[in-house]
Parts: sequence; C-alpha cells; structure tokens
Amino acid sequence: MRRRLITLAFSFTLSVLVVVALAMISKWRTEQPNAFFRKYRPLQLVGTGFIRLNSGNWTFAGGDSITAILNDRKVPNKLLFAKITDKDTISKTITGCDTVRLYRGFFVHINPSGVFLFDGQKPSIITGDKSNLRLNNIHRSPYFTAALPLSSGSFILREVKGDRQNYLVKLLNDQVVSNYRLSESKASYFSSDGELSADPTGRLFYTFFYRNQFLSLDSNLHILYKGKTIDTVGHPTIKDATITSKNEITLATPPVFVNKNSATNGKYLFINSGLKADNDADEAFNTNAVIDVYLAKNGHYFDSFYLPLFKNSKLREFRVFGNRLLVLYPDCLYFYKLNF
Repeated sequence: MRRRLITLAFSFTLSVLVVVALAMISKWRTEQPNAFFRKYRPLQLVGTGFIRLNSGNWTFAGGDSITAILNDRKVPNKLLFAKITDKDTISKTITGCDTVRLYRGFFVHINPSGVFLFDGQKPSIITGDKSNLRLNNIHRSPYFTAALPLSSGSFILREVKGDRQNYLVKLLNDQVVSNYRLSESKASYFSSDGELSADPTGRLFYTFFYRNQFLSLDSNLHILYKGKTIDTVGHPTIKDATITSKNEITLATPPVFVNKNSATNGKYLFINSGLKADNDADEAFNTNAVIDVYLAKNGHYFDSFYLPLFKNSKLREFRVFGNRLLVLYPDCLYFYKLNF
C-alpha cells in the first residue's frame, strides 16, 4: 500500500512538473526576441464606452457600427442586441430550431441576408429570416470546423477531407462548387488551423494561427494574394499525437500562437498578435493585447496599437465596423473609435 502511494505521489508530482515546464517553455518562446519591430502612433483609438454583461458566455454573432449582436455559447437561440450609442441591451430569441440536438461546437451568424445556425459536427446549416429571427430552411453540407455565410444559400466552410488536410470549400445550393487546400504538402493539418473572416463585399481573409501568413480570397476561393504578418515565424513547430482508442489526432505539445483573433472592416485587416516585438516593453506587452493592422487591398503592414486589459482580462474577441472597434471581454463589451 505504501509503495502504491509513493508511486501515485511521484506520478502526480512529475505530471505537475511537466505541465509547468511546458507552460514556461511556451511563455519563453512567446516573449523571446523575435527580430521584428512594430510602428505605434499616438491617439489611434479612443474609448467611447462599455456595456457590462451578465455572464462570460457571450460571443459575436454579427452587428454593425450601431448594434453588436451577441450569442450565448451555451444557449443557441439566445441573443443580445447591444446598442452602441445609448449603451442599452435587448434580449431576443431565435425560433424554429431544436436546440437540444445541437452539439457544443455550434455557432450563430447574423448578417443582412439572414440568420444562420451552423453545427459542423452534425453536420447542419439552418437558415432563416433576420427580421423575425425564425429558422426555417435546412441545408445539407459536409462536416466542417468553421463557416461563414455569403448569402441565404451560399456558404464558405472549412472541411477536413479524407487526406486529413484542411480545405476551404464553397457550398452553393447544397453543392460544393469550389475548394482551396490550406495545408502544405504532408504537413500536420493543425498547421493550417486559423480564423476565417469576410468584409462587407464578400472578400475573404484566412489568418493562420501558427505561422506568419494570411490569405485574401474572392468569394469563389480564388487567391487574391498571400500576405505575411510582420513577425518571423514562417513555419509552425507542430507535432501530432494519435489517440488510438478514439481514432483522433491531437497536438502533442502546446503550440505557440503567432496570430490569435482577426477581423476586417474592408479597408484594413486587424490581427491580434501573440508575439512580442523587439520594441515592445515587457510590461506593455503583458498588460495589453497587441493589434497589428494591414491594408486589406494588398496585405502591407500599416500600424499597430494596444488594447488594454479590462479587470485583468485580455480581450476574448473583437470586430470592426467602419471606424468602430468592438471588443468583447469575459463580462464586458467595450467600444472604441478608430482615428485612421
């Protein structure tokens, strides 16, 4: 019995030390000199107010420069319309869907063409009228891990195909009409993980999480250009591990996020960088989120600015509508005005 307790204690201690060591390595890799510099100009943004939220479950579903639309990540049909000008909120409900049968990875999008509920694990795309928030059309689709609506019957999906590689596919009237492979040859499909966004014209951006690259594509998935972020991480250090019992592939070690969140207003692409520049002071980097700004038309670097912590929490997500920057913290929605 004593030997068993000693073995368990040793195993527990070793596990804790491994986790701590991996966290320290990740922090060191993030904050070490990275051989690039940022441009900062004064008075690039001005805070204009905030709305306190009643929980930390909210995520962006849509919006514009007047209203932010949030969706509850635990309650698929629950929406919050946050009025930016008068700092007021209105709760609304999506109808026409069976929320019990949705998987946890669902997400909601709302744009001028309608309301969309995506469930990539089922898979299912349910669409409806924005005016009454009622879902009434179900679309067939392949399994997917990310999605954006272009119109009521046209969608961009990220699909993992049979070769276990990531593809962007365009779904039109329930048929795949074009695709673009995101993964490099023989690379881990985790290396092409990233975030998909679109501007008001339907131009797409795909920002890679683990390397200094983003793509600009048209709505038919033709490449407009391949852009590079200002850091120097050209190739991600990703190692896969296979869970044989579940037939799943996972990450063997924690990856370093080069790019975190991203958003576009059509004129600029905004990327929340995970790496410290050589001219970033330690305190400034650790107490702010860094946003790097690129010209949407050609991908050229434009500028950078800091977004401060809110109650010791960094941003969770952000969106940009015109010159209005909306930042979502765990229990607050903050508004900024951009001066460029």
